[in-house]
Amino acid sequence: MAGLADWIHIFLFIFGLILIIVEVFLVPGFSITGIGGIICLALSLILSFKDLKVATFTLSLTFILTIGFSFLLFKYLPKTYSWQRLILKQDLKEDLTLGLKRFEKYLNKEGYAITPLHPSGICLVEGEKLDVITQGGFLSAQTKVKVVKTEGSKIVVTKIEEKA
Repeated sequence: MAGLADWIHIFLFIFGLILIIVEVFLVPGFSITGIGGIICLALSLILSFKDLKVATFTLSLTFILTIGFSFLLFKYLPKTYSWQRLILKQDLKEDLTLGLKRFEKYLNKEGYAITPLHPSGICLVEGEKLDVITQGGFLSAQTKVKVVKTEGSKIVVTKIEEKA
């Protein structure tokens, strides 16, 4: 060190960092802990200068330059090649609808429950295991069922009554 900072300045700086770390990881929201951390950091930096005018000018200039650099970064960074490699360019809307339509082929098909349905479980319909739910009742394993409704990935089944 050049002899500009005393132990109290170093202590204030470290204490301010600790308060900000506590604010980020332990205290929800922006509270007295974060405000206290910012005040301790600013106070330690201002007190480490010999002259108050030089300290105010230096910190103000640093603050203004940081805001300006951040503005330029947010404006021009998304246009760079490196940033474009991080961005997903493919539109997922078409792919999502394919997943939702694939269960419609089981509508009005019959199968049987592999596991007990309380009210959800696994059924075997057309040779495929499907996660299904009943219309509210509980069904035991090996019960014959019929798919009555499909909504997206939700498959609703009902019990097929045995005819005597």
